[in-house]
Amino acid sequence: MTASDLPENSLICLVDVGFKTTDYVLAKVAGGMVGPEGGGSVEYGVFQMYETVAAAFGSETGAPLDMNVAAAVAAQGRVTFRGRELDLTASVKAARVNTARAIADRVLAALGQKGDFVAKFYLAGGGAVALPELTDMFPAAEVLPDPQWANAEGFLRVVTGTLKSA
Repeated sequence: MTASDLPENSLICLVDVGFKTTDYVLAKVAGGMVGPEGGGSVEYGVFQMYETVAAAFGSETGAPLDMNVAAAVAAQGRVTFRGRELDLTASVKAARVNTARAIADRVLAALGQKGDFVAKFYLAGGGAVALPELTDMFPAAEVLPDPQWANAEGFLRVVTGTLKSA
């Protein structure tokens, strides 16, 4: 509902990457209207990336890492711990790529053959920002503007009747 360039007479898919789950909605665009064709949820999100980053930190330091701190480390790639800077950039990159690949594989598997006919994948949610590699893993993918709020804005447009035409 927030995408400005919906392809006419095509299947599209919204992939909303969250903390522990990723939701997806397959929709058909026809005659300026968008109608659902199916969807679901996979039990995988950015939490798995944070777990991997925390494990790498633990391997390096022998200390546990809180998930809030793991999120900051994932964003920066570095952290100061007990007076020395740890460079976890390579571990963070691997965690991002592996998590993005797992999410894309699960969503595409759930879509089955219909996934081959999707004209555009729209990425939303905080995970679309935390996992930029997703744009390379879904065909014709685009991160929606302000992806963390895209769903809320879309729901608001449905409720208020202020939908954009395709």
